[in-house]
Amino acid sequence: MPMQELKVLFADDEEPIRMLMASIFEAIQIPGVENVAISSTIVDDGDVAVEKAREQGYDILMTDIRMPNMDGTRAAREIKQMHPNVHVIFATAYVEENVAELAELGDHVIKKPYSYMHIQDALAGYFERTGLVSVA
Repeated sequence: MPMQELKVLFADDEEPIRMLMASIFEAIQIPGVENVAISSTIVDDGDVAVEKAREQGYDILMTDIRMPNMDGTRAAREIKQMHPNVHVIFATAYVEENVAELAELGDHVIKKPYSYMHIQDALAGYFERTGLVSVA
């Protein structure tokens, strides 16, 4: 079976988190998922994420919510207008986020600090939703 590319766009304004996610995306394995290579684009703000999404489509947008120039919910809304099938994963450290808006825009919400397993579960949700793989 040929290798399939999963394109992930990740936005977070905190450099240590961007560095962590770069290493996670490089090494992550999803149980039950084979022949998938993750190609990640990592940016530092929502406005840059929107620019990147104009250049190409992504399978997954994983974004922090609170960022200085454009927040993650606005970026997700704009990217979903361009690419309605993008799978959105929100990451937040704040409990008081607008849960209804997140549920409307996103497919998954993870709380910071998150771990390798949280990312693994969120990506597994993409495979389950798309029907590409039945993840156990």
